[in-house]
Amino acid sequence: MLTAAVAILSLGVLVLLHEAGHFALARACRMRVDVFSVGFGPALLAFRGRQTEYRLGMLPLGGYVRIAGMAPGDYPPGDSAGFYARPAWQRLLVLLAGPVVNGVFAVLLLATLYVVGFGVPTGEPVIEEVTGKAAAAAGFLPGDRVLSVEGTEVGTWLELTRALGARPSQVVEVKVRRNEVELALTARCGPDSLPGLKPQSQIVRYRVKDAAWFAVLKTGELAVGMLSGLRDWALGKGEAELMGPVGIVSETVEAVHKDRLSLFFILVQISVALALMNLLPLPALDGGRVAFVLLGVIRRRPIDVRVEAVVHALGVLSLMVLVAYLSWGEIGSRWPWRDEAGAAPDAGSAASAP
Repeated sequence: MLTAAVAILSLGVLVLLHEAGHFALARACRMRVDVFSVGFGPALLAFRGRQTEYRLGMLPLGGYVRIAGMAPGDYPPGDSAGFYARPAWQRLLVLLAGPVVNGVFAVLLLATLYVVGFGVPTGEPVIEEVTGKAAAAAGFLPGDRVLSVEGTEVGTWLELTRALGARPSQVVEVKVRRNEVELALTARCGPDSLPGLKPQSQIVRYRVKDAAWFAVLKTGELAVGMLSGLRDWALGKGEAELMGPVGIVSETVEAVHKDRLSLFFILVQISVALALMNLLPLPALDGGRVAFVLLGVIRRRPIDVRVEAVVHALGVLSLMVLVAYLSWGEIGSRWPWRDEAGAAPDAGSAASAP
């Protein structure tokens, strides 16, 4: 429960930063913000500020900022604090602020990790930590250097994982050197390899200047990779998948189980994904609203607020259907369903994410 709470809280921070970006720019542009909510659904907590009601919703994976005038009849004619009463450039800044904050946060978090330092695998077949019960029961200890698997010598960690992966669900003999003494250990591999063995790593640190530059490059690399994956998914190519709320929480929980470094890296990935997703020119997303503002500029007159509201409402409905579909598939593939005999069902009987 504590691990899940940490994961959900971490994701909530990303949402909070995104909405805070919209909120700060809206206030800076003298727009009235009626509601600032982290989470959807009924409010668990709420209090009223001078102009804004602040809420904590029951469903933590999401949030929104409701700016006066973004819905038909939301503000009196002539109200200068309404969204559409402000110049187009201010509206664009407000809409882009959320994704930009998520992107900047990803860069700052990566830069901090590069400065503080993080472990990079040396590539040597040396065990740094034993985290799995099966590996511990087999007798593996930190500091062991693996020499061979079933008589096949291994000189790198990659060769070790390949040798173990080539013998799925088999009992194997692994020779290790411990304190200059060679030992033969017997262990059963999992479906892919022997789980619970962490490779030896060395701490790498960068100067602030280099860390900032590497963080920008890495964030850009992540963004390009995600866009390529989204393109492949849309075209039905490759193995790219969309991940829904259940999958995101599950991946974050797994990262929390591993270590803080894994959590930080997955938060960087989710923050970049959140920025890119919201920049897509689709109804209900920030990018969709940006498209309407730009279209109004091109036409030299704004789009009818009622027409835009209908388009965004349809977009919200479509997103809800997509999220429900992804969540159903992820629950079916991740939940430990069992039949009466206690065996897992066939792979074909569980729904899977697209």
